[in-house]
Amino acid sequence: MAVRMVPLRALARRRCEVGQRRWFLTSLTDLHKPQHLLATKTLPYSQEDLFRVIADIDAYRSFVPFCTLSQTTKTAHGFPSEANLRVGFKGFEETFVSSVACRPHSSVMADASGKTPFTLLTVKWELGSQHARETQVRLEIGFQFDNPMYAGLGGAFAPKLAPLMMDAFEKRADDVLSKTKPAAS
Repeated sequence: MAVRMVPLRALARRRCEVGQRRWFLTSLTDLHKPQHLLATKTLPYSQEDLFRVIADIDAYRSFVPFCTLSQTTKTAHGFPSEANLRVGFKGFEETFVSSVACRPHSSVMADASGKTPFTLLTVKWELGSQHARETQVRLEIGFQFDNPMYAGLGGAFAPKLAPLMMDAFEKRADDVLSKTKPAAS
């Protein structure tokens, strides 16, 4: 039995194939292809508030799944521009440096492409205003492992990663922002 990651567009088509086969079970050779994951959610907070939570990279270790270290190492214009991150899963652990680009109140993008264990790793959080008190949060993850062993391990859980990260982010936003949200009269 082999494991294969499927691009998002193919996943959308295959979700309807109930009972036929698991969409992630195919050839190991495809594990070296870039993978793209997406999650979106509308949250009851302003773009500015949610941006502050996303840009607080030093707090990632306390809520981002599999992140065991998060430390901003450089800033530009008051926002993170580089960070050290460590991720661990099932006894494997890797530390890498990410370049970070922040567009205030709009997006945060991290790129660790070309750094072991990734050939490609991009994470982009985008914020779009829905209404005065609601913001759509979009999380895009692109990745490709440089190590076949990591590709095999990652293939089994990667489809769950974007929704897992979005749920963890929502909980973090609730924890941080519900304390600062004015009480309804």
